[in-house]
Amino acid sequence: MKQHKVELLFPWYSLIYKLDYFLSAYFKYFIHKIIGGNYLNRLSNGKNRISLIELEQKILSNKKKRVALFVAYHKKHEIPLSNKEYLKFLSNCSFSVIYIHNGKLDEKVINELEESGCFVICRKNLGQDFGAWKDLLLLLEKLKLSDYLDWTLMCNDSNFYLGGENGKIFERRFLKELEKENPKDFISLNCNYEMSMHHQSYFLCLSNKILKNKKFIGFWKNYMPLNNRYHAIDNGEKKLSKKILNYYKPRILLTTYGIYKNLNMQLKDDSLKNIIEILPKNVFHLESCFNESGLDQYTIQKILHVLDNYNPSHAFAIMYILYHQSPFLKKDIIRQGTFSPMQIEEFICSNNMINNDLLKDEIITHCLTDGTPLSFLEDLRLSYRKGICGFGQNYKGYEDSQIYLKKYMTQEKSF
Repeated sequence: MKQHKVELLFPWYSLIYKLDYFLSAYFKYFIHKIIGGNYLNRLSNGKNRISLIELEQKILSNKKKRVALFVAYHKKHEIPLSNKEYLKFLSNCSFSVIYIHNGKLDEKVINELEESGCFVICRKNLGQDFGAWKDLLLLLEKLKLSDYLDWTLMCNDSNFYLGGENGKIFERRFLKELEKENPKDFISLNCNYEMSMHHQSYFLCLSNKILKNKKFIGFWKNYMPLNNRYHAIDNGEKKLSKKILNYYKPRILLTTYGIYKNLNMQLKDDSLKNIIEILPKNVFHLESCFNESGLDQYTIQKILHVLDNYNPSHAFAIMYILYHQSPFLKKDIIRQGTFSPMQIEEFICSNNMINNDLLKDEIITHCLTDGTPLSFLEDLRLSYRKGICGFGQNYKGYEDSQIYLKKYMTQEKSF
């Protein structure tokens, strides 16, 4: 009864919490500006202002002319193992890493990061990851370091980095793109076709051609770093693609065709069962795509066509790992209602792709304790701020999904 009542009232709650969320974000930004806040004084090394000389030396000493702007947000007294794996990958790809933490870090953590080769910045947490990228990109422009760099990678810790064999394969694939004689203008992990086509910002590697563009610099100067995830998506991630990236040539590393090609090559007698297990939990209606003979190329295409309409980092979360050798797993796929805790735990435990048992335990613990959409029913304000859509993504919103849902319901009634 309570769930039904909340479901009916959720649209009204959303309007109220949307207003509350935006007003509080604008108020915090307004106060920050009133007291003289800017991209320079938002940055420190945990105790003092950052050393611009040391930052310059860090970047100019990189013979490959590559820098990674790695934005993190975690407990101040420890570095997640997943982040450590990610940093190893960046180092193997010859990136100088600027580790930007939104908030304070303990001195021992800062020392550990510096010993691993990172330049550490503890930033005032204003504007989340997009705010952090704004501050650093404008700083690089101010110091004229943008002219030196060939590649600048925007990345964050919103994904677990799994490492293992997938990490090695992805590393080689990424390096191949970086070191091409005539590379693309930028390298994107994947494209999101939902509502508005855009490149997802948690892994974007930009060439010098983009970095030196005045419109690119203007975009960041004009971007308002609000503590609001919807603002960051609409006016940050989506607008960056619309205003800047769509005018350049991309290399997209993870694609639906990549999944299809690899999955098609690995078709076996038990593939039907395996595919059902790795689909998002609410796409049971896609079982109506299956032929009586089981799984074939056409069935695979139909499933991928439907899921292509949704956020790929969620819809293809497990498929990317199994059939595209991706080392990334989005941290919020359970909280957003895409997969169940059991699905992810079973997937991680039954596959030997993570070599580090402690990392495996870190991921499983997070997945079991992060909560599902129903975990936030008693705090709808927090639910809205975390981007949870009602009771989670149901994958029934578009016409092709509706076609298979009706077919599935008809089949169920016939039994």
